[in-house]
Amino acid sequence: MEAVKEIMEPYFQENGKIDMHHFEQKKDVSYLLALMINCEFVLDTNTEISNFGADDIIPVRLEIEDNTVLKYWGKINWLSKPSEHQCHRSFQDPFYGEFTFDHQELKIEKMLFGSYDQTDLDGSYWVDAEVNWMYEFKR
Repeated sequence: MEAVKEIMEPYFQENGKIDMHHFEQKKDVSYLLALMINCEFVLDTNTEISNFGADDIIPVRLEIEDNTVLKYWGKINWLSKPSEHQCHRSFQDPFYGEFTFDHQELKIEKMLFGSYDQTDLDGSYWVDAEVNWMYEFKR
């Protein structure tokens, strides 16, 4: 989590959308956040969620709110998932997460993933659409 914090900390100085065309750490953040949520999956007592393993979470849109909340829309690529879990593509789901940066620590506050409607993830229009989320994790 320290590595994610180091990359994202400067962005918490401003509010609003992060220009994804100039966000050079996309690859690093996508892998590091996947590691971060994999830890949550392993620790979760819900066996349904603990059967997921993320490879990366490709950022589609990032926004900072009130200099404390990172809103992260992305495409999560699974290393493993329950066999009955249906995705838009065989191993890709929509992802939304809210992360807080407080007292020099980055924390997962909320994450949503999976789409009952198997939302088409081509392009970024789905970020502004209503997604029928399968799973929700809140702290």
